[in-house]
Amino acid sequence: MTWLGDSLEQIADDAAVEFTVSARHLGTGARFDVRADVPWTAGSTYKLILAAAWLEAVAEGIADPHRRVLIDEQTRRDGPTGLSLTDDPVELSYRDLVRSMLIVSDNTAAHWIWSDLGAEYMQVKLKTWGADVTSIVDTGEQNFSRVELGTGDDLWPSELEVFTLEKTDLQLFSVTSASDLRIILERLWTNQLATPELCSWLRSVLGQQLFRHRLASGFDYDGVEVAGKTGTWGPYRHEAGAVTHPGEPPVVISVMTRSARAAQQQPLAHAAVGRIAAAIVQAMRQGWTGEGRGSPG
Repeated sequence: MTWLGDSLEQIADDAAVEFTVSARHLGTGARFDVRADVPWTAGSTYKLILAAAWLEAVAEGIADPHRRVLIDEQTRRDGPTGLSLTDDPVELSYRDLVRSMLIVSDNTAAHWIWSDLGAEYMQVKLKTWGADVTSIVDTGEQNFSRVELGTGDDLWPSELEVFTLEKTDLQLFSVTSASDLRIILERLWTNQLATPELCSWLRSVLGQQLFRHRLASGFDYDGVEVAGKTGTWGPYRHEAGAVTHPGEPPVVISVMTRSARAAQQQPLAHAAVGRIAAAIVQAMRQGWTGEGRGSPG
């Protein structure tokens, strides 16, 4: 355990969470991992992965960002935000579906993007990227009982505590790891996913995300840019994104946390995501070389 790893464990203890993290400084190449390859329930971070695959599909001429779709009561999916809340039919482009999926974590939009790409295409992309832990399911087609608890991000389990058990979560929902999310972020921030213009567009959309209580909370000062995608389910609170200081290369980072309980209001757990990210980014900016890792796994 390095001094940085010790600091992060203390932050996690203060917030009563377990955590996993993977980060890389895109200037120096320094990398820091803590349990980064362990599979965790993805929450809505799977929408970042969908967006990355969709971007490649656009670059390959498979997906048309300007194609329009009509969302009505027959094609909406459950969710606390975005198109899931509309009363009347809405027509928009697939490009704007992706924007809604990322900015407000729109479940209906995610279902349409998933349906447009298909499971086989997603599997090919995950293999190409080396995202070996990740598996994505279309939550819009799952029929177990769910209700909105007002998190402003995802849906939470209704009444059965079994949905907060790690084994059950990994069987029912999309699964990823901090390392897989960081790999995808690296490809996006280095223009390896698609053309530079398409990658720039997706980075800008991630910078428009409305939820600023996790990664961004660790960088509440002028000048720094934080772009990312949150994910929440029961005891899980994650965010994967990039932190860029003026005149410096970005740090891409994925922080995933799991609380001991699935309570709705856990501000310390939200803040822990930002505190963990801030400690790592600051160390890398001060010349931390990446020698050693935070902890085994």
